[in-house]
Parts: sequence; C-alpha cells; structure tokens
Amino acid sequence: MEFDHIAQNELADVGAYCKETMETILEKMDFKGTVTPNIKEDGRMILQVSDCLDMGLIIGKDGNTLRALQTILRVLVMKKFSKKAHILLDADNYLLKREEALKDTAYAAVERVEKTRRKVQLKPMNSVERRIIHMTLQDEPNIHTYSIGEGQDRRIVIAPGSREQNDAFQNDAQPNDALAPSYQDAQ
Repeated sequence: MEFDHIAQNELADVGAYCKETMETILEKMDFKGTVTPNIKEDGRMILQVSDCLDMGLIIGKDGNTLRALQTILRVLVMKKFSKKAHILLDADNYLLKREEALKDTAYAAVERVEKTRRKVQLKPMNSVERRIIHMTLQDEPNIHTYSIGEGQDRRIVIAPGSREQNDAFQNDAQPNDALAPSYQDAQ
C-alpha cells in the first residue's frame, strides 16, 4: 500500500496527535515526560521529549529505544491519517549530540587515514548514522568513504585518495582482455 505524505496544512493536527500519543506511551512505560512538537519549514517534525527523570532509558543503547518509539509513532500516524509523516523523536537533544559525536569520529578517522595512508573501518552503524558520516566527509579532498557489510553489520570504510583516484586506479588495474596475455600464451 502506498501512502501520500502529510500536507503542510495537516502538520499541526499531526503534531498534536503525536504529542498526545507519545506522552501516553511514556506514561504507560512509567515515565512522566513532556513532548514538544517542532514543525520545520521542510515538513519534518521533531518531537522533543523533556522533563523526564531517566532520559537514558528512553534513549536506550545507541539510541535504539528512541528509534523504536519513533517507528511505533510513525506507524500510528500512518494508521490514523493514512499518510506518511517525517517524524524524528528526540530526547535530551540526543540526536544533535549523537551527530556531533559521529562527526568527531569521522574526523578522527580521517586523521588516522592521512597519517597511516591505510583505510579505517568504523563500527557498524544504522543508515542514518552512516549517511551523517558520508555527508560530513564528502568534501574531504584526500579520502573517500564507502559502506561494506549487510544488515546490522553494515559499516563505513574511510580510505585514502579521492573517489576519482580510486575509481581510476581500479579501472587501470583491470586487465584489458584484448591486450592481456592469456594463460596459454605464457606456456
């Protein structure tokens, strides 16, 4: 089933629904918290959870609980409004702090790559975190990034050389079948 996106004029209603729903979910989890919807000009909605005693439990390890709650909320919005909404759930500015930590990790890895001229593999990350790393380093002139692995083991590799240099090297490294001697020619 294909869903349309929430229209700009519906965002206030969706925000009110998300606030009420998320506060109810938190209450059922024995957390008392306040949820404040912040609607951005591009249609994104950031729901900020505040006034909660133990934000660490709401955030969870590596933000997993927060992402799970966000997924539940998105599904509930789709069921109620029959439309998709770009909703981000945040607690104690975790998303901003996590983004800054990822950028710090990316730049530290770049320093290591430039110093050693060897590629560096980062720990597995979800797609949002990998995108932050790729976007952060996209303009770095002497390195390039790519992802390897699958599922929960997908990770970023930061390698020396620009993407163009790497692509050219890989293209040059491929033998030209017309010019390459065959195994029979070597005997």
